Amino acid sequence: MILNGLTGILRNELIMKMYIQFRYIRIIYEIWQ
Repeated sequence: MILNGLTGILRNELIMKMYIQFRYIRIIYEIWQ
């Protein structure tokens, strides 16, 4: 149960990092256009 919660937290962190990276890439793309 503890391990399952830990993997969930790690997954959420990974999704957040990917989302932030995607947002930055989109902002840079908008600026370059």
